[in-house]
Amino acid sequence: MGEVAQALVHLVLGDAARRQAAAARLSQLGQWDHAVAVSIAWRVVPQVRRRLGDLANAPGEAAQRRLHDASVAAALQSTTLAHRAAAVLQHLDAAGVPALPFKGVAAIADLYGGPGRRMLSDIDVLVAPDQLRAACAALQELGFTPVVERFNEYVAYLEHRPYEGALSGHYFLVLIDADHVEVDLHWRLGTRPPPALEAGNLITRAVTAQLYRTTIRVPAPADAMALTAHHVLRDNFAPDTAVKDLCDLAAWWEAEGTRWRLPEVVRDVQRCGMAVPLLALWEVLASVDGGSRVGDGVDALAAACTRRERRDATRLASLFHAQATGGRLNPDLLRLLSPMVIARFVRRRVQHRAQVDYFTRHIEAEMHLDPHRSYGERIGQLLRDVLRLRAGTFAAYRALLRVHRMSQLP
Repeated sequence: MGEVAQALVHLVLGDAARRQAAAARLSQLGQWDHAVAVSIAWRVVPQVRRRLGDLANAPGEAAQRRLHDASVAAALQSTTLAHRAAAVLQHLDAAGVPALPFKGVAAIADLYGGPGRRMLSDIDVLVAPDQLRAACAALQELGFTPVVERFNEYVAYLEHRPYEGALSGHYFLVLIDADHVEVDLHWRLGTRPPPALEAGNLITRAVTAQLYRTTIRVPAPADAMALTAHHVLRDNFAPDTAVKDLCDLAAWWEAEGTRWRLPEVVRDVQRCGMAVPLLALWEVLASVDGGSRVGDGVDALAAACTRRERRDATRLASLFHAQATGGRLNPDLLRLLSPMVIARFVRRRVQHRAQVDYFTRHIEAEMHLDPHRSYGERIGQLLRDVLRLRAGTFAAYRALLRVHRMSQLP
């Protein structure tokens, strides 16, 4: 998959020369069908279709037909979810619950002007912690049911997660309606986010946008970029989720100077603790698109960072490219580098094993997720990855863990 993934990155995010080279390479390899499959998995079908217009090496008829069908299905799904999101947000507002959509729904309303250019799989909504129960009640009135019961125990289950920094994940509850539309109701971004990244403050700074005929709140541009960087960091710069987020950041650069200004974004992402991951993402964009103004952003944000932060950002950008060519990093290896995570994991298994097992099994069953791999399988893979570990990869892992820690308050 390495060459196909790398070519797809250049096709979706690159300048004209890189797009042409990527298309030529896919044609040479005879891998257009595979590239279409990856674009569906990465949820960047609209971006791929937009890039095909000026290519000298277009995919074959079968691949183009599959891409067309995937594009139609994606547009229908995004339209359905966007309409449902408008109803959700309208109902929360009527219930007196300030709520902030972010990621896909917010991008469709505020950045893309419609669902045709952005794929959606769910509806992400952020509320203040003290509004969580009211938000759940309002969503249940609309027919959404939480996938877990024993709410207080579920919150404790999230609190006991052993991970550090952004890797500790969002605090959110999944609710699903009869049509299998999923709302991810978030109330905290990690264990101890900086004040600027707290839900209440993000909601206070929100701006308005139109989602069809409904006026909704969406994150301010700097906050939207910070939230995107947080999502990529939480998922360890894995291309299968990061490329879609990079498309959003590239789209924000098209609005630079009218919707947002660089000095304010530099200041605000620093307050959110997201300067290093955003710098890394801008470096990725600059590395594949020499004609973009994102290079100005790299220079400005790098100037506001320390030498170590700049070095860590470059390592994270390299980690993204390494995963595009060589596959996802092993999260167990990342955890192995943190004695605190290991200690927390052991304590959690000893003190809260029944709770952990209950919610893990329940969530897997309700959301039709693949079961977790056994500890034996994970240890075997960990040993194989340790034996293959190189100095540069080790440095990137250490940088990633360090930036995870920096993203949260000590």
